Amino acid sequence: YVVNAILSFYIQKARKLHIEVECEADIPHDIPIDSIELGLVFANSLDNAINACNQIDRTKERTITIACRQHYGQIFIRISNPYTGEVEFDGEYPVSGNENHGVGTRSIAGIAQKYGGVSSFVAQDGIFRTTVTLKC
Repeated sequence: YVVNAILSFYIQKARKLHIEVECEADIPHDIPIDSIELGLVFANSLDNAINACNQIDRTKERTITIACRQHYGQIFIRISNPYTGEVEFDGEYPVSGNENHGVGTRSIAGIAQKYGGVSSFVAQDGIFRTTVTLKC
């Protein structure tokens, strides 16, 4: 329920900003992952994706792709979006130039680690990808 509410909120927010969203999410109800923490992974990732897409002038290029599925005892999440300019990294984490921003990716990584998973943040060829796996 929590993840569904968060996805609905951010998808509506994106669409109001003329950002197309493609979402394929299939999360079982009975996984041993705290729904609030799972929701935080989506909220932080989608907030970053919406902010990046909102910087793109051509609305045809504003697209967020969300994929989430369970596979072999893991939850796999990937959120992709275009970006403009350069993405700076401090080690493996992207750095935000905005005040009060830049902690979301570290919290995503912490949640992934807590559940025996991994996270990665990659900016390449104009596409930013957040990938998270969580053992369940």
